[in-house]
Amino acid sequence: MSIGTAARLLTNGKSRMAGSGSAWQKFLQWAKNTAQFGATGSLGAMDNKELAKALALRFVPDAVGGTIVGATTPGDLGDKIIAGTTDALGGAIGGIGLSGATRLKGNLNIAADMAGSLAGAYGSMPVSEQLLRMKDSMGGGKGQSPYEKLSEQNRMEIEQALLTRLGFGPMY
Repeated sequence: MSIGTAARLLTNGKSRMAGSGSAWQKFLQWAKNTAQFGATGSLGAMDNKELAKALALRFVPDAVGGTIVGATTPGDLGDKIIAGTTDALGGAIGGIGLSGATRLKGNLNIAADMAGSLAGAYGSMPVSEQLLRMKDSMGGGKGQSPYEKLSEQNRMEIEQALLTRLGFGPMY
């Protein structure tokens, strides 16, 4: 299918993909139900108190984990925000995805959410690393992550201390 044909299909209200009862519509409905079940643990209607409790149970641990990652990341505030946000979003998406896809009941659903959150958080680490490198290179740096900068700085300090001890560096 050419790009022009795809564009016509997507812009025409009666396209095969956007038709009622099509596979695409069924997929979108499944994705919506999976996200709803993953976020709330239920497909039924909930009152505000139950909804707040369900969402807090799913997202507060991811937000806390993202906050800890952001706080412990070396670098400036931008580095901390990128690392923490990426970790929190990865954890939330992973948790909702796994618990929604498995559709387990009760505590098993919460366990699936926790496992998915951990997988999402670990899966977000390479994404965060690349975003941090991109931020550094756009700011005129070498394209290093904060941990790579810290490692290079520590290596230089150790080399300087060794040279000083051997008598080749500055004397204090």
